[in-house]
Amino acid sequence: MSFFYDFLKYFDISDINTKTTITTIVGYGIIVIGKIKINDIIDDCISLVCGKEKINIYGSCLKIKSISKGEIVISGNVNKVETGE
Repeated sequence: MSFFYDFLKYFDISDINTKTTITTIVGYGIIVIGKIKINDIIDDCISLVCGKEKINIYGSCLKIKSISKGEIVISGNVNKVETGE
């Protein structure tokens, strides 16, 4: 078993397709994978919606580098990520 499967088992996640994953690379940016929609873009915040959940990404020099079905790549200095309804 790989680390990734152990990780899913640890959190009792059986179907990754229904989840949203956020990967942060400190100093470079963030990748969000899941059923996402862009809600709002302002200078220091990019707001996404994933189902009923909102994800706000705060930082400086935020730019959408790549967007495709199910994935968005944002570069810049990410200071904070907030989730909520």
